[in-house]
Amino acid sequence: MKKLLDIFILAMLACPIWAQEIEPEIEPEIEPGPEPGLIIPDTVYTHLDTIQAGCYPVSLPYLWRGHELYTTDYYHDTVEAGKTMDLDTVFYDIYSIHLQVKEYVDQTSSPTIQYVYPTELPVMWLGKAYNATGSYIDTVKLAAWDQADTIKQLNVHVKTYITQPQQIAELYPPVSTYSWRGKEWPAINNATYYDTATATAFTDPDTIYSLKIYVKQYMTFATEYATTCQTTPYKWRGHKYQEAGIYKDTARASQFTVKDTIFTLQLRVG
Repeated sequence: MKKLLDIFILAMLACPIWAQEIEPEIEPEIEPGPEPGLIIPDTVYTHLDTIQAGCYPVSLPYLWRGHELYTTDYYHDTVEAGKTMDLDTVFYDIYSIHLQVKEYVDQTSSPTIQYVYPTELPVMWLGKAYNATGSYIDTVKLAAWDQADTIKQLNVHVKTYITQPQQIAELYPPVSTYSWRGKEWPAINNATYYDTATATAFTDPDTIYSLKIYVKQYMTFATEYATTCQTTPYKWRGHKYQEAGIYKDTARASQFTVKDTIFTLQLRVG
């Protein structure tokens, strides 16, 4: 028995593969083919003409074939157009659009500034007229969508004024000039003069002063003649006269602009 066991051990040592685990062979994967009778159709694409479109940013999104477009770019949309009768060919139409979103060059940080007097209005700028102080923005548009428009700004400063109450000067003749605001002005009845104090900065208002001159006007009545004795004073217009001579009396009008009346008396003492 021992001899048989030794023979078995020797046989195992002579053939070690019997003692190893035999790994099963891996069969290669076979990709499934089309089902019997299934036809894979050919595809034919037709590129239609590309549409050129432009859009301003305020009009975004741009709607095209059910899509919302936001930026300058080329966009495509593929739609099935039909099939052959035997279904072995499918036709597709490719729609394309080139969208250009308008760009701007902002120059409002460097505005055009105009200082004008009211007599110089209107201010003409970029083909438009402006008649008041303010900031105005306009856009210089270029026809091509791929060229940027320019945003410009105009600042208009129209000179303003503060008008002071009119000063009245009532003068009695004889007078030729009247001193006012460091100047000599002709003393002409019913004349109006203006003088302007200019502010240091154009944006500050100037001050307008005005002067109205009235030179007193008179209306003279015909001379009255009278004779009185030496012992009896002559009463005339509230006054008493005892000496021969020519006397004048003025009736002041209630308003300076109304003429005063000058009365004259020539008195004789006999």
